[in-house]
Amino acid sequence: MSLYLYGVVPAHMQVPPLPGVDGETMLSGIAEGPLQAVVSPIDPGLLISEDDVLTIEAVADYVLAHDRTVRALLDINTILPAPFATLLSDEAAVRAMLHSYRDDWLRAFARVLDCVEIGLKVLVDHESLQQSTTVAEPDGAASAGANYLRRKKADLDSRARADRYLNDTLEALHTECSTLARDALLKPIQDNSDDGGKKLEMRAVYLVYRDDVHSLVGFLDNYQAQQGPWLHLVVDGPFAAYHFVGHIGGSA
Repeated sequence: MSLYLYGVVPAHMQVPPLPGVDGETMLSGIAEGPLQAVVSPIDPGLLISEDDVLTIEAVADYVLAHDRTVRALLDINTILPAPFATLLSDEAAVRAMLHSYRDDWLRAFARVLDCVEIGLKVLVDHESLQQSTTVAEPDGAASAGANYLRRKKADLDSRARADRYLNDTLEALHTECSTLARDALLKPIQDNSDDGGKKLEMRAVYLVYRDDVHSLVGFLDNYQAQQGPWLHLVVDGPFAAYHFVGHIGGSA
C-alpha cells in the first residue's frame, strides 16, 4: 500500500472523516512541525498500469473523487493542493517531504491564505463582433468594380476594427479582474478552434480572497451584459489555488 496525497494543510486543522479516492480507506493527517499532509492508504495498482503509466481514461472516478476531497478540505481551511495521483511510499516519506519543503510551503501558505482560485475562459463570436463594430458605408453612384473594391476595403477595415476592439476589451477585462484579485495569471491557449460559432480567445486564473469572490463574479456578469452577445465568459470555481502554490507532492 502507498499513501495518496491530497494536499498540505495547517497542522492544527482537524482532518474530516471522509473516504479516500478508493472509496474504502479514510483520510488521515500526518503532521510535521506547522504542516500536515492529508493522505489515505491506496493500492497503487488502482492508478498505475504495469508499465508505470498513468491511464486517466481508466481512473475517471478517482479523478472526480480527488476533486471532491480537495474541495471538501478547502471548505474547512486553506489547502496547498497536490496534483491527482501523487503517491508516497509510507509515513516516513511523508514526514521527510514536509520537512524538506517546509520553508517553501510556509511561503506558499502566506501567499494563498484565505484565498481560492477562480478560472475564466473568454469565448468570442467573431462574426457577431464584426457586425457590432461595423461602420455603415455611405451610398454613392459608382461602377461595379469600384463598388466591389469599396466593399472589400470596408470588410478589411471592419475586421481590423473588430480585432483592435477585441484586443482592447481583453486587456481591459484582465486588468480589471486583476485589480479584484490578489494575483492573476494568463494561461496559454493550446486550441482555440471554433466551438459552436465561438473561439476561445483568453484563459486566465485569479487568486481571490474568499470574501471577494462575489465581487469578481458580479463584475464578470455585468461586463458580459454590457458587451453583448458576441462575448461569452465562462467562470469556473472556486478551486484550491493549484496555479499559485508551486509543486506540491513527492515521489513514491
